[in-house]
Amino acid sequence: MTVSDQIAPAVVTLDALTPRRAPDGVVPPAAPRTAPAARVREGVARMRRALADGSLHHHPPREVPAGHRSHAIDVVRAWAAGAGPVAQRRLCGVCSPRSSALH
Repeated sequence: MTVSDQIAPAVVTLDALTPRRAPDGVVPPAAPRTAPAARVREGVARMRRALADGSLHHHPPREVPAGHRSHAIDVVRAWAAGAGPVAQRRLCGVCSPRSSALH
């Protein structure tokens, strides 16, 4: 069996494989101060503290009635934006059921 010119591998120049450098004087963006995993751990720790001290409104799954949703993401977003427990309860699907087919 022979390899014809039609199926021979393409020739790639070294320039195509070498990463391009930024021109002199161009400063690359600064790296994040904390790694993504560390930021997630910090966020989880903040949420656990807020659940423990009652500043984050929450219902355990067993308290969510069948056919309802807690809308927890809306509550957490409100908490993250600085809303207090009263404002969070207004967004809660258990405390303030919404009048839609998908509670």
